[in-house]
Amino acid sequence: YTNGYAVWSYRNYAHNDVYNSQFALGNRGWDVRRVRFVEHNGSRQALLEGGGRLSQAVKGGSGDGRFRNHVRFTADSDSPVTLSVKLDSQVKDVVVDGQGRFDLDFGCSEYRQLCFMSDEDVYLDNICLYNFVQDGQLYDLDGNELSCLEGGRELNRMLKD
Repeated sequence: YTNGYAVWSYRNYAHNDVYNSQFALGNRGWDVRRVRFVEHNGSRQALLEGGGRLSQAVKGGSGDGRFRNHVRFTADSDSPVTLSVKLDSQVKDVVVDGQGRFDLDFGCSEYRQLCFMSDEDVYLDNICLYNFVQDGQLYDLDGNELSCLEGGRELNRMLKD
């Protein structure tokens, strides 16, 4: 005597090849040089000190040209900092100036190593290396509404009556 439905995923999520991506386990899974794990803005984060290096051996990448590899993360700094993100031999630089979310497209290739390097102190969190996003059409990776959300709301209203 029930009435309802199931949603596979209310919010899109990315398949993550990174182990311990939010540093809850400290440095487990990471090779570190000049990195401390600290509480910052309400979560445990990696503080990559100037000249430091944070890296992890990872397995993945499509290598077949169909899926684009992305490195997504949040970063924070007290002043402008150049952060280098290296996926195997490809390097992309970003400037971190305060809190921000970054999503870097590394194209279609296989990879074995992810590395972060910085010229000054920068906080890192929520590191995700992905080439697939489960798309539920309700909310995107950032929590923004997508095309099927209103239909879900309407279904909920119909089920209440």
